[in-house]
Amino acid sequence: MKRLKLTQRDIANLLTWSQSRVAKVLTGRVGLSLDDLGALCFALNLSMTEVVRDHGMEFCAEMTPTELRALETLRAMSPVERDAMITVMGVSMPNARRALPVKTKQRKRA
Repeated sequence: MKRLKLTQRDIANLLTWSQSRVAKVLTGRVGLSLDDLGALCFALNLSMTEVVRDHGMEFCAEMTPTELRALETLRAMSPVERDAMITVMGVSMPNARRALPVKTKQRKRA
């Protein structure tokens, strides 16, 4: 936004969102769907992969929006559903674990 000299109001007008919603998105108070992220990236002339790229997630750099949606869907599944889908897809487990981190249960302290 700074580089393009755009205000929150400018972004809101481009996306037909309220300025309040843009402010909440930018501060992280509300989440974004992949469609919303795509629209925001388009408005700011950024690629989605550029925005979602994170240390340790370099494999996302070459993913298409459809592949990112599939990854989001897998992450939303229960562990049992996810394991079944990974098996059906024939994904090797080391790669699946890196893309879909499993939350570990905290041990009870005595």
